[in-house]
Amino acid sequence: MSIENFERIYPKNSRLTSIIEEKGLVDISPVASLARNFALEAGSGLRELLKGMNRNSRVGFALDLNSFVGVPTGIVDNIIRHHVGVIYGVSLEELEHSMIEGYFDIAAWCSLYNVATAGTPLDSMKAEEWESVEKLDKDHLRAMREFAVNNKDFSGFFAKKEGIALLPAFLKTMFNQTQMLPIIQREIIPIFGPRAALLVSPNVVKSE
Repeated sequence: MSIENFERIYPKNSRLTSIIEEKGLVDISPVASLARNFALEAGSGLRELLKGMNRNSRVGFALDLNSFVGVPTGIVDNIIRHHVGVIYGVSLEELEHSMIEGYFDIAAWCSLYNVATAGTPLDSMKAEEWESVEKLDKDHLRAMREFAVNNKDFSGFFAKKEGIALLPAFLKTMFNQTQMLPIIQREIIPIFGPRAALLVSPNVVKSE
């Protein structure tokens, strides 16, 4: 299981909707369900890449040169790709949720991340290090919903300057402190975006 497996399971054609309905979760939208499955597949790829690492091996969250200890250099790029895939999947799911509910659920983001990365050397994310939720003010929420009208697969929030500026502070801070966005734009969106565009998102732009 991996990002490559995700590409095989979820085709870029009309069969995708029925596959999501079969594998999807009843309490979230098809796009969010696709995002969660993407994160889980990326997490499985991480576990496969990192299995057999000795107990002194370390993979850090920031993905900089100091993030990898005892990890063969030949698999570092693929580890980064799969870790960023996890980040993208859980971030997109919670981003959609935030536009529906009016707040970004940091505790839920951490929980989804921890499930996807369980069994890897990555440290668990602890929600108590932040406020459990990030309240979005009305103007911010309205701007996010309006932006989503023309960015229904939500990739614009991670690829366009105006979309990145609208991200909840939790995500914006994380991306400002890492080099994840260029990887998302170059390696993740071309895989996830065309598939998400085939699905119907919930009405996240409904006026208040």
